[in-house]
Amino acid sequence: MNIRGVLPRAGDSAAARRTPRFVVAAYVAAGSLAAAYALSLVARPDGRSWTILDNWGVDVLELGIAVLCLARARAHRPGRGAALALGLGLLAWAVGDLAWTLESRGGATPPTPSVADAFYLCIYPLAYLAIMLIIRSEVRRFRASTWLDGLVAGLGAAALCAAFVIDPILASATGSAGAVAVDLAYPIGDLLLLALAVGALVIVPGWPRRLVVLVTGCMVMAVGDTVYLFQSAAGSYQPGTPLDATWVVAILLLSVTVWLPVGTSRPDERGTQPSLALPGVAAATSVAILIAGNWTHVSRLAIGLTIATLTVVGVRTVLARRELGALTRTVHAQASTDDLTGLSNRRQLMAELERHFAAGAGNEGTEHGIALLMIDLDHFKEINDSFGHPTGDWLLQQIGPRLADVTRSRDLVARLGGDEFAVVLTGADVEFATTVARRITDAIAPPFVRENTSLHVGASIGIALAPEHAAHATELMRCADVAMYRAKSAHCDFDIYEPALDDGADRLQLMEDLRAALETEGLTLYYQPQIDLRTGRIATVEALLRWPHPTLGMIPPDQFIPVAEDSGLMGRLTTFVLERAVAQCAEWHARGHRFAVAVNLSTTNLLDTGLPAQITGLLGSAGLPTSALVLEITESTVMADLARSKEVIQRLSDAGLLVSIDDFGTGFSSLAYLSDLAVGELKIDRMFTGRLSTDGTDGRDEAIIRSSIELGHSLGLRVVAEGVERQDHFGFLAAAGCDVAQGYVISFPQPPEALDLDAIDRASAPLLPRPVRPPAAPVDDSLASHRA
Repeated sequence: MNIRGVLPRAGDSAAARRTPRFVVAAYVAAGSLAAAYALSLVARPDGRSWTILDNWGVDVLELGIAVLCLARARAHRPGRGAALALGLGLLAWAVGDLAWTLESRGGATPPTPSVADAFYLCIYPLAYLAIMLIIRSEVRRFRASTWLDGLVAGLGAAALCAAFVIDPILASATGSAGAVAVDLAYPIGDLLLLALAVGALVIVPGWPRRLVVLVTGCMVMAVGDTVYLFQSAAGSYQPGTPLDATWVVAILLLSVTVWLPVGTSRPDERGTQPSLALPGVAAATSVAILIAGNWTHVSRLAIGLTIATLTVVGVRTVLARRELGALTRTVHAQASTDDLTGLSNRRQLMAELERHFAAGAGNEGTEHGIALLMIDLDHFKEINDSFGHPTGDWLLQQIGPRLADVTRSRDLVARLGGDEFAVVLTGADVEFATTVARRITDAIAPPFVRENTSLHVGASIGIALAPEHAAHATELMRCADVAMYRAKSAHCDFDIYEPALDDGADRLQLMEDLRAALETEGLTLYYQPQIDLRTGRIATVEALLRWPHPTLGMIPPDQFIPVAEDSGLMGRLTTFVLERAVAQCAEWHARGHRFAVAVNLSTTNLLDTGLPAQITGLLGSAGLPTSALVLEITESTVMADLARSKEVIQRLSDAGLLVSIDDFGTGFSSLAYLSDLAVGELKIDRMFTGRLSTDGTDGRDEAIIRSSIELGHSLGLRVVAEGVERQDHFGFLAAAGCDVAQGYVISFPQPPEALDLDAIDRASAPLLPRPVRPPAAPVDDSLASHRA
């Protein structure tokens, strides 16, 4: 037995490095003696018993192993309680063996029950206690679902053992009531011990080595006890056979368990969800046992355990749905709320505007019209600089209630960032909007009193209306922003947007410029790599569409994409992006960089049933497999027409193309739809990664990221975190089990000729918080993403 392979190595952890050398040497010696004893049992003739070795020698070895376990309880390190409980159990077992040796001197047969049995049976309650203490030391916080997963696995393992073992043991149990009770105590004790150990393996994430060794020891003990009971009942047991080595090996493995370091599961393994495998196997086994009961006899105990397993599976399913709903509500609340003020944030504001436009805000009539009031506080910067940020933050928190006092409950009040706020008035015309603007300025005018200090701020308000001024949410925001800056420049309380005074409002000209840019190839693609957190190498490259306008400068996609949608240019724009991205991908593949390139799909694209054929045709012409391209969509894109979107996504998936959900957590659809879409990847929005703590503590965003990663992995999806801008965030994301990271800390978006892929590979590996290791499975080059 290779004890060096299971004892902690020098580099495993700080706790492992403090393991005394004499302990390691003692376990190596014990393992060598156990191996020599097992070889002697195999080599000797059947039925030949060597009394000194088989009895006294084994007794001394077991006592030594128990003492080593108890020695761990004296060490001032975590896990002393488990070591004491398990050490006492092993000591009781060794004393039982010693009592058996004394009772069987001269060839005598010990009675049943015997003194030895009393000591043997003490190991079970003490081992149960040790396992519970080990679970508590490995996992600080438990969720109900975690306990249920462990219970499913434990009950399933018990049902499987009961199906094959209990009936024969019951049939062979003879003698006095005490003898029958003792004979049954061993298999039942082993059954409970094995169930508890398997359950612990599921509850504790990462499958720590000491739990794996513990489960192995319990299995060896259960096998030894079961075979011994069968042979004893049949009168075929003989000392001096290899069966005698099973208990020595089991005791040695259980003793080694307490010296392995606490918390040995690696952070990157916590996201792999190994706990889902054993409960799944247990549930499937339980169903198989019930089916087998139709053709053959299955014990009542096995049937009862099977029914209990499936009952817990049902409870776990209900709980999973509740947890999914809770996660949906938490993510939506976090995505739509400003942390400082508790008001709606910019995302919620945009979603509300888009909802109104989709519901008919562009129609004529006051009942369909909306007004957007953009509010910028005057003199806030002076207060923030003079009194400090805590006072500035306090002042911002007081603005929300004053705005709420002068608006209706159905109106939306939001903080956009800094000292900018906004109000959306539904069913409003210009007269009502100006009335509310006056109310807002009057409400903000009174001083804000903090610690006997009066703070005075004013407000500059810009008003824009739909459908008069804009037909899209982004355009309405721009119009209100223009009006707000005009109000601030004119030192008046508010101003109403006037198209004649807006030099940048010529959407028709912008539309013609975009059409010309498509014809003259005035658009370009920039690329930003994503790094595999397991290997430190580039996993995918995201293509980003850019429009360097000859007079207006670089125009971001969120400004010209709506123009393309309105003008019917979206199809040509998508074709341009696909052709350029596929050609660049083919060039990289030819140079040996065999990763995928990703492009974004808009609502118009996703509803185009001819899209799958178009994409596969482009890939075929370039000599690329379908895995070379990833298609990225947002949650709002899917929800525009869920039924039709699901159909197109399924056809894209059937063609071998990967579909990725972008900006995950910022949409307002139910997360339950994820399981119905044929997607293979989700990207956690930069809003969450950008607000990760810098002091190593877990906050709401950290919890949401962990839950999102766990949800993605449970659905079989690869998880990408975008917006990673700090090196120390790599450690958190890797520990949470995230697969891929993307952000400025890796590389800014660049033209393909400026992108040094080899240099990025070399520079990214040191960013990882642990030594780079090869992935557990081949990386699928198709898993990539894009946001145009």
